[in-house]
Amino acid sequence: MLMQIFYFLLLVALFILLGKSADFLIDGSRALGAKLKIKTIHLGFILGILTTTPELFIGINTVLEDVQAISFGNLAGGIIILLGFIMGLNIVLRKNIEIADGVEPPLLLFVAFLLIMPLIFILDGKINSLEGVILILTYIAIVIYWFKRRSGGRNTKIQKDSKTQWAVVYFIIGIIGIVFLSRFIVDVTLALLEGLRISKLMIGVIVFSIGTNLPEIIVVFESWRKKIKTLALGNLIGSAMANILVIGALAVFSPINVVINESFIVFFITFIVVVGLFVFFSYTKKKLQLWEGATLILIYLFFVLFEFLLIGVV
Repeated sequence: MLMQIFYFLLLVALFILLGKSADFLIDGSRALGAKLKIKTIHLGFILGILTTTPELFIGINTVLEDVQAISFGNLAGGIIILLGFIMGLNIVLRKNIEIADGVEPPLLLFVAFLLIMPLIFILDGKINSLEGVILILTYIAIVIYWFKRRSGGRNTKIQKDSKTQWAVVYFIIGIIGIVFLSRFIVDVTLALLEGLRISKLMIGVIVFSIGTNLPEIIVVFESWRKKIKTLALGNLIGSAMANILVIGALAVFSPINVVINESFIVFFITFIVVVGLFVFFSYTKKKLQLWEGATLILIYLFFVLFEFLLIGVV
């Protein structure tokens, strides 16, 4: 019991530090955007790549241990969480989100195509090295296209006494803090839940479905609190795309094999629906509305419920 109390207090302390790291990250991003004339949406995209580093290291370990299917599930499943649960949360918090010029169609169609590509490749049960290269090249092409678009949202203004070097320091401290503290939080939560005798399945759902995307969740909350509109949007899109980049890189080094069963079919359908609805909602009125965010969250929750039903938990 004392250990559980200790883990709980440690968890509270870690979340406080995580929030402070997010403050550094958001403030540093805002300052860098203004100093270097980088669009806020593009900064969010860069953040998305950086916050995907934990998934990259997990993927490397799965290649070394020859269990790439685990990493594929984590990365592809992460996209459902990013564009379903977390994007929905982002929309609900803000009530509605105007789609910035930098992410307007046809860019979102290209992004959707990239996200769906690995699912098409895996229908034969495997993503080979050539398909991995195709994923990487497609990712690079879309990134180049996105950053070359001249239209876009305005940069956020900063105070006159802000200095670029301090912005860089804040940014680096923030990203390092978020990535490493998120990992510590996952480990401490695992220890806490195991001590409470919660099933490993529930631990996996609670910790790894949310825990591996905790950096993105923190960015959503902090950018909402600081009223920075497009940072979280770019972060979530960037993270989803970066997951595909990692899948492609893993496939280049070692083919990814996946068993096609009922659980995969539910996952496949949910993936297509979430990505499709996100793009469709973005097209309509060029903004994401409250009910659309709630719909994305509900789809994710139904997906989790169906997965439980398939394995006989519910």
